[in-house]
Amino acid sequence: HLHDQDILWFRLDPTLSVGLGQGFLLSLSTPLDLRDVTVQYLTLDGAPYDPPYGDIHHRTEVLAGPADATVMAKLARSAGHFVLTGGAGTTLPLGKTEADPYAAGLAGEDHQHMQLGTGTFNPVLSVDAAYAQGRWGALGFAFARLPLYANEHGYQAPVALSGGLGPSYRPSTKVTVLLLAEGGWESAERWNTTPYAGKAFAAASAGAVASLGHALALQGQVRANLWEHSEHQDEEGAFRQPLTLSVGLSWTFGAEGGE
Repeated sequence: HLHDQDILWFRLDPTLSVGLGQGFLLSLSTPLDLRDVTVQYLTLDGAPYDPPYGDIHHRTEVLAGPADATVMAKLARSAGHFVLTGGAGTTLPLGKTEADPYAAGLAGEDHQHMQLGTGTFNPVLSVDAAYAQGRWGALGFAFARLPLYANEHGYQAPVALSGGLGPSYRPSTKVTVLLLAEGGWESAERWNTTPYAGKAFAAASAGAVASLGHALALQGQVRANLWEHSEHQDEEGAFRQPLTLSVGLSWTFGAEGGE
């Protein structure tokens, strides 16, 4: 039979950035997650099914709490119309973790496959590039999360790589429109010796940044996954994330001027 699971995932991601001068910057991101999970069991021909083991594997529920934070140090350098920023840091294990769900499943015990955190400090690296001349410009980014060890439950988070590149356009002095082609790869995560999932994707996104004053900016973006591939999908099924919407508000403290 099949486990048909839907997840409506909300994330609030407050981020504080402090400029130290000479192009140096420190940032701290402390996300909060809310996941509305629904599940139904179906036979292979699509009829509802009531499994004899109950809901020990998956259940309709709401999961909420802090996720792992990220602290980074960044350095920006500019040359003419080009700005390059490199960053390095680590995640902070603030999110809730779970015991090995595969061991619990074999024992017939209730368990949870979804976690809010990894339980480990995971190095992160980033590169951002921007070019602007007149109304037209271009943006690019690359990001890597590189877990090095397993947590106390035997869980090791997946390596994650992502990047994007695309043009930008300023129809007015207060609005910038962005288009990006994005892609990413994530290795299988591991519970002790058991690998799970792993995925790759290609996506297209469109967004805009609007200045609401000298210190305030509003941002919005929509991203659609055009292609997705899950490892082990013949045995375990596939996870699909078709659409991601984001809205952001940024404030620059101490900015002078305004309207």
